[in-house]
Amino acid sequence: MRDVSDLYYECHITIAPPENSRKLQDLQDMAQHYDFRVADFAMLVNEEIPKAFISARDESYSRLVKRMIAVIKVLQLDNFKVLRYKIEDTILDSRHTDFLELI
Repeated sequence: MRDVSDLYYECHITIAPPENSRKLQDLQDMAQHYDFRVADFAMLVNEEIPKAFISARDESYSRLVKRMIAVIKVLQLDNFKVLRYKIEDTILDSRHTDFLELI
């Protein structure tokens, strides 16, 4: 695997939703400290189980993995339930270039 992406790697961490506004603020503070963003919406799975996620981007895979591990450990220490994590290599993003001229 290449450490440097042509565009960027993107990490998503799915968590059980914060229980209250104080925990939401804790999540936002932790995410910001590790240069992650909290999604503005909750995901519904099977229309009944709410979830939330945070995400981050980086051109370096190894740097993003280190940030991901650090934020997951901090989330778990603060009793957030981490449900999933993943890293994707973005190979096409119209925000960078719309060479297909679709938008």
